[in-house]
This record gives sequence, structure tokens and C-alpha cells, in this order.
Amino acid sequence: MKINVKKVKKNLIKAYATVAIAANTIALNATAFAAEGGGSGAPEGVDTSNYDALLNIIFWAAGILIIACSCIPGFKAMAEGQANEDKRGFNSGLTAVITGAVCGAACVAVRYIFL
Repeated sequence: MKINVKKVKKNLIKAYATVAIAANTIALNATAFAAEGGGSGAPEGVDTSNYDALLNIIFWAAGILIIACSCIPGFKAMAEGQANEDKRGFNSGLTAVITGAVCGAACVAVRYIFL
């Protein structure tokens, strides 16, 4: 049985993009209710600095993970597509890089807007 490497690579890039979008959606939903004034805010006089620091670390890790999981394979696909003169491979890599950058930037934006 022969494995079609191009299909596998394309499906991996799609999977990375899907994971990045799902992680970003979860992060946005989590912060919407954790932000001050949203959902159920912390009661008066309660110190939430530890929770804020933990969320800050989680968003840094999520942003780095999203960017790494989508941009590294995307750059690899772009390089292979350029070397093989394959427009589809290059474009799929470019799409993965752009998606990863946008989702990573969204994590940074959420952190600065809500935290």
C-alpha cells in the first residue's frame, strides 16, 4: 500500500489549523467570563492576582504553542513548494503560516484586552 505523502502533509496542515482555531475559541470563551465586569466577576475585596498571573502564563504558552504548531510546518511546506515549483504546496504552507500568526496574535490581543 502506497501512502500519498502530499495528502498526508495537506491533512496535517489542516489539522494544525483546526487545532489552532479550536484553542483560540476556547481561550476567548474562557477569558470572556474571567474578565472584570463579564459573566460573574470577583467579589469585592478578593485578591485575584494569582489567577491573573496563571492566566497570563497560560496565554503565553497557548500563543507559543499555536504559532509553533502551525507556522513551523507551514514554513516547511512553503519551502518544499518553492523548491518543487508546486504552487499548491506553497499556498497551503502560506495559509498555515497566516492562520497560525493570526491565532497567535489573537491570544496576545485577548491577554492585553481582558487581563
